[in-house]
Amino acid sequence: MLAEAVNSGIDCTISGYYQGLKLALMVRAEIASYVGKVNLFNKALDAHRERVHYALDLDDAREEALWEYGRVRLVTGIPCADYDLGELRPGLILGDFQVSRQVGQGSSGKVFALVGKGAAPVLDAPSSDSFPFDSEPTRNAQVLKAILKKDKSDVQGLLELRNEITVMKLLSSVDHSHPNIVRLHEVYHSETHIMFRMDDGGPRDLYKCLRAHEVRRSPLGPHKANTVILQCAGALSHLHLVVNVVHRDIKPENIIIRETRMDITAKIADFDLASTMLQRPARSTFCGGTFPFMAPEMSHGRPYDPFAADIWSMGIVFLEVLCCCNILAKALAFPRLAAHDPQKRIKQQAMAKDIQKFFETPGSVSLLMSKFSGPELEELVHSDITELLSNEDGMLAVDPSQRLTAEEIRSGLGLDPDA
Repeated sequence: MLAEAVNSGIDCTISGYYQGLKLALMVRAEIASYVGKVNLFNKALDAHRERVHYALDLDDAREEALWEYGRVRLVTGIPCADYDLGELRPGLILGDFQVSRQVGQGSSGKVFALVGKGAAPVLDAPSSDSFPFDSEPTRNAQVLKAILKKDKSDVQGLLELRNEITVMKLLSSVDHSHPNIVRLHEVYHSETHIMFRMDDGGPRDLYKCLRAHEVRRSPLGPHKANTVILQCAGALSHLHLVVNVVHRDIKPENIIIRETRMDITAKIADFDLASTMLQRPARSTFCGGTFPFMAPEMSHGRPYDPFAADIWSMGIVFLEVLCCCNILAKALAFPRLAAHDPQKRIKQQAMAKDIQKFFETPGSVSLLMSKFSGPELEELVHSDITELLSNEDGMLAVDPSQRLTAEEIRSGLGLDPDA
């Protein structure tokens, strides 16, 4: 009966046989009890609301101190916030440009196409009928990389932004720019985002390009594979030899590709982990990078040469260009790891040991080439590029002291030092 009463909306029941004045007093006592409970609840709610408001005010003060004082104090190169920019969306005006559709997304932010101010934004994705081939780029085509401020809402985040801006400005200067490295043109600061206006290197990265060719059973071909390798080697040599910059996260996803039916261009991008190394030989304990492109010595926890680590990473990229995507996972039968696997790091460390052991075996690179490279690339497989990738004294030598340097790679491939 009590359960039915509560379910029907009755808030309180009085047990017993009361009547008259006694019943009225019992009812009044119950009402007073409930009023007292409500008052206590309201006081607790008000106190909690005050704490929430205080926390929000404190967070706002911290954000303001970070993005106003810290931004200037740390010399980040980020301009003052322009609160008139408004929400980041297609149609937003940035100087002489208008934000168009989103063309990509990575771990560090979203990428949007830019068109001339006044032009209608292109809101639809390009047709897949012509994929994997792209249209010729318009002159000085640019994109916008947008990073959420809440993802960089501490001093470490500011330092990472400062580092990326410093490196990209250096690589975008007249004296130090390179045709195969994405240039930075301007930095914007809105209420919610830090935005980089950069070169439009192409609509997809190298991984997506290679994967598209594999799915369609349409080989990249010797000319395009050779072009990608030469352009990436030239860009890496420029980073190491001209501006003393290490990328520290070289992988196919960080190489932007524009491919037409007859040609292909590659540009190295994403310098959020890059750093300038003014003193040579440089040593680093920073463990950036992405598995399985990280050099073996990076997992030891000891100082290592970041220039040599970049060479190894690019060597694995070249292997994927000449063989297939995820070449090491396929060759060594690595299991697929879930993104949120709690033991992912431990399993990757075990796989890294397997990779090191594999490349310590003489002739392992030649074995990979003969097993996974298609007949259309036989010309490249038997060229100087294979010797360049050697795991004994080439780019993939496990011992970093035996690994080729950028200068040796540039010389071995006959690249123009002034290119």
